[in-house]
Amino acid sequence: MALSSQLKMESYHNNVSINFLSLLSCFVFMTLSMQLGAVAGAQGVNMSILIPPMCRKHDMKHKINSAILTVMNDKSYSLPNHKAVWIMMQSEQCYECDLIPVARANSSCDIRVDTRWKTRLEIRLETDSGLAPATNKCSEAHLSRHFSEGGEYSIYIESVQDEDIICNFVSMTNPPDANIPIYVAIGILIFLAILWNVGKYLYKRGYIHRFICFWSTESMMADLGSPTNINPVDDGNPSSESIAPP
Repeated sequence: MALSSQLKMESYHNNVSINFLSLLSCFVFMTLSMQLGAVAGAQGVNMSILIPPMCRKHDMKHKINSAILTVMNDKSYSLPNHKAVWIMMQSEQCYECDLIPVARANSSCDIRVDTRWKTRLEIRLETDSGLAPATNKCSEAHLSRHFSEGGEYSIYIESVQDEDIICNFVSMTNPPDANIPIYVAIGILIFLAILWNVGKYLYKRGYIHRFICFWSTESMMADLGSPTNINPVDDGNPSSESIAPP
């Protein structure tokens, strides 16, 4: 029994160590990939070798705390030294982090963006020598914004010169305010607070007691009913039969 328990404990510790090493390896690999992508993008290296594209060309469904961004690349833009455009993105949740390439768009691309924080966004042109610097209309200062939950947005990329592109940002839908349930809950709480204060005031002034007594009396009278056998002498109108003849 002692030997069996010792073997089980050793097996358990080995499994824990293997799982920990696996998680640590995944974390190191993801961190190195992000850093290599950021450095390569800054130095103009072809990042299609380092980071796989995450572009989707089919309809995406809305999810909580997210919006859909569609990047439309001008199909007529077919100069031989220009291949595609790279979408660089980063959330402001990551403070002062470098932009990360998330997709490579040849024609159109759908991307899901987080709506909990502002999204830093930039589009760069891919050439044979690497990534060209972002133009004014496609720069981070021009495209970055805080997207609304459930919204649909589009960026139309047009070519104007040999080494220049223009990015036109368009809001396709006007989503409802995501804080509406919070507003409704606050309104209900305010209504209940007002109702409670009004009830206390009416109770202190005796209005509630009078109201209850009034309806109690009315209910009791309705249960007893109205009198039907009335003596003619009592009602002050004696009939002719009750008067003695002279």
